[in-house]
Amino acid sequence: MKQKTLDLKYVADFSVGGISTIDLDCGLDNEGVVSRAFVKEFKYLSSVSSEIIININSSGGSVLTGLNIVTAILDCKIPTTSRITGVAASMASIIALAADKTIILDYALYMVHNPFSLTGEAQDDQLEAFAGM
Repeated sequence: MKQKTLDLKYVADFSVGGISTIDLDCGLDNEGVVSRAFVKEFKYLSSVSSEIIININSSGGSVLTGLNIVTAILDCKIPTTSRITGVAASMASIIALAADKTIILDYALYMVHNPFSLTGEAQDDQLEAFAGM
């Protein structure tokens, strides 16, 4: 019988019953490919670990797909710590704050801005609603 293996793209290290680490080290695409995979792996870690450390080095990206990650972190029943290891910009800055504790390394950058639409597809009222969050 073929043994099933885990294909973990974002998990850096995991310890059953211990502290696990997951890396958000890319931007968030509009299609949600990154957020779906990240959330799936994050939920797996939350089911086997006692704590999760989220290393962040991301330029951010889509608010809508980023909110999936924020929700997964906020819903997590075990302690979470975000570590900004490079850049937490745009939506990644919001993800960093969803954890129970946030650490920024001395050389790292944290950047927040009002939402905007690169393509011009977002309505003004949508952008206003996101800015009000």
